[in-house]
Amino acid sequence: MKLAFSLIATAIAACLATASPTSHARVGQDDVAALLLRHDYATLERSLSAVQQEFEAGQLTELELKRAFEPFAALADAQALQAVREWVAQSPDSYVAHLALGLSYRVQGSDARGRKYWEDTTPEQRKGMLQNFALAEPELRRSITLTAKPYLSLLNLMSIAANMGNRPVLNATLVMANEALPDNRAARLQYARYLLPRWSGSSYDKLDAFVAQSRAQGVAEGTLLQIQAIELNDRGQVLSAEHHGTRAREFFRQALQLARQAGDIKGFRASYLASAIKHVCKEDGTDRDEPICQAAQGDAPAATTKPLTSAGNPGQDMAHAVVMPAVDHFEGVRTEYAWLALRHPGATRTSQALLPQDGRVYDLLSVTTTDSHELKLYFDITAFAAP
Repeated sequence: MKLAFSLIATAIAACLATASPTSHARVGQDDVAALLLRHDYATLERSLSAVQQEFEAGQLTELELKRAFEPFAALADAQALQAVREWVAQSPDSYVAHLALGLSYRVQGSDARGRKYWEDTTPEQRKGMLQNFALAEPELRRSITLTAKPYLSLLNLMSIAANMGNRPVLNATLVMANEALPDNRAARLQYARYLLPRWSGSSYDKLDAFVAQSRAQGVAEGTLLQIQAIELNDRGQVLSAEHHGTRAREFFRQALQLARQAGDIKGFRASYLASAIKHVCKEDGTDRDEPICQAAQGDAPAATTKPLTSAGNPGQDMAHAVVMPAVDHFEGVRTEYAWLALRHPGATRTSQALLPQDGRVYDLLSVTTTDSHELKLYFDITAFAAP
């Protein structure tokens, strides 16, 4: 068996070595397992680093980036996981190695918890989640400092923060994901789902405020429609659970209609509107022939305004201020500090000042980094600043 794994890995390495830079060679699930068991970390490093570089250059979409790292989400073999740990130990400054390990632990934690509400999970499930998240978080936090656009690391940290009820980190990861990829869809949809009332500290009002702020930032209309569809689907679920079937179906139908208007990009309905599909589009186990039950094809409507894509380091001045989400003041300030801890680990705050300017409100943090650099960081806190 070991010989077979070795032969497979050798063949994979040869194919990747001869692929041109523009051929987009990828390692799949079987490839990753074989390369890990052969301890061929160099091939993994080359392939996955190329993927990350293409993403940062705008040559790959966020969906393509996620697919490239999916094999690590499915790793369950103890020997393979040990190999990922060895890869990290041998390459402590490798972004893709830390991401791969953190992603693997995060998925194991999510799987251990299951999909039930927290009060319906067992102590064993909670323990499994907490243990794996405790292993995942340091790897993901470390990875953030190792590349310019750690988008996938931020998505995984967002999931951990939500499950742990850490709203400041949840907010901060969204802010940083928007900085890494201003026109992203996955981070915003994931964040929107965590604003549903079923999550501690969330509400429909917060979700509506998020939509309003996103629209003001120039987020694509298709993404806004999908966020609103998520809310309508959840409202339908609540009414259905309370045995208000007729009203529930109204919300479900509205959710499906918005999804159709958005173009159902990348299977959105199947991922986020399962309840709507079940109550409106399924009957006696068969699909109903209704327009809203058919996935629309094509692109979503374009953004009405241009997304924020100005060059510069986040927070370096008012023009590049870090835009805080629409939350209350207490949570907003804690979100600032969470952003600082992720972006500049170990930095010490030395002063803080409030700066009103042209109808907006900024918070200026002066900090000292771990290498003794003095930084001034600007945060746009208009969304939660007191009037």
